[in-house]
Amino acid sequence: MKQDYTISDELRALGSPLEAFSRKMPFDIPADYFAGFEAAMHTRVTEASLPQAKNQEAAFAVPEGYFDQLPREVLAKIDGRKENKSKTIVITKNWWLPVRAAAAIFLLLLGGWVYRSALVNRSFDSRLASVPDASLSAYVIQTSSDLNTEKILAGDPVKLQVPLTEEEITQYLDDTGWQ
Repeated sequence: MKQDYTISDELRALGSPLEAFSRKMPFDIPADYFAGFEAAMHTRVTEASLPQAKNQEAAFAVPEGYFDQLPREVLAKIDGRKENKSKTIVITKNWWLPVRAAAAIFLLLLGGWVYRSALVNRSFDSRLASVPDASLSAYVIQTSSDLNTEKILAGDPVKLQVPLTEEEITQYLDDTGWQ
């Protein structure tokens, strides 16, 4: 990289039209502008140049010694606030909103609990009645391989060698997802 690489070279390399403009500042300040500036501004702001009402007091007055006592008064108020540690809670007219929200959440949870307990506590017989016959037949065939099919087809009562308890049937229904 060249050491004497200038902004004009960069603008030329980019093909920018700014490269053709002069680098001289287009605005000038008159040569003696700041020489008389302070004096001119002072004369504009002096009390003689401001209009004043005759025989009229100032609209606002500060009491005597106000600023002498101000720091002590401010510090006394701050110390007084530090001593008073109690806090006042103001209840506005919107205090019902959180109460209503809590009540709605409580009712939703209560309704869900009642609905869930109604599903869980259904009787064994109603749950067994909701299982299709094909599923029961498939279960009997799967779990009892030594049944006598001739007795079953003849309509004779068949006794299983291993009797199923109500708990075992309930467990099977729960495992297979029958409600």
